[in-house]
Amino acid sequence: MTAPRSLTTLADHEQVARATRPTAARRLGRVRGQPPSARAWLLVAVAGVAWSLWDAGVGRKAIVNPGGWQLVRRFWVAAVHPQFSSDFVLSTWHDTLTTIGFAVLGTVLAIMVGLVGGIAMSETGGIAKARVAAGAVSDGGAGMRIGPSGAYRAVFTKRCGGSFS
Repeated sequence: MTAPRSLTTLADHEQVARATRPTAARRLGRVRGQPPSARAWLLVAVAGVAWSLWDAGVGRKAIVNPGGWQLVRRFWVAAVHPQFSSDFVLSTWHDTLTTIGFAVLGTVLAIMVGLVGGIAMSETGGIAKARVAAGAVSDGGAGMRIGPSGAYRAVFTKRCGGSFS
């Protein structure tokens, strides 16, 4: 059995210390090519929260406006004791009918667009079938069974100049 080599010079001590000293990446628990550790993500999250608090003015200025409490009180007084005068009720009724009218018109418009678009993009007819029949695009050997993605291909292939495989 051989005896361990003794460290006789200062250079030998420094060389051993350098070889056994952990690198900064290893001290942080991170090795090259690995994602950051949980400690690093926690540090980023804490820094983000601190930055947002500083930006919001925590500790630098008043966050709650004391004059706003009067508005809160007025709101609750009006909520508990609503106004039922004829002018107010008539105005509310008129605004309610306006809102319902816009909702109905928006629904009718959405149904009309959906019907036209649904027929145009259907598997059995519309733009896709017409474009395939005209030879503008191939249906990929699927006969005339072209779904929405086929309709997209049929309509936009010529305009974009690309090909879909």
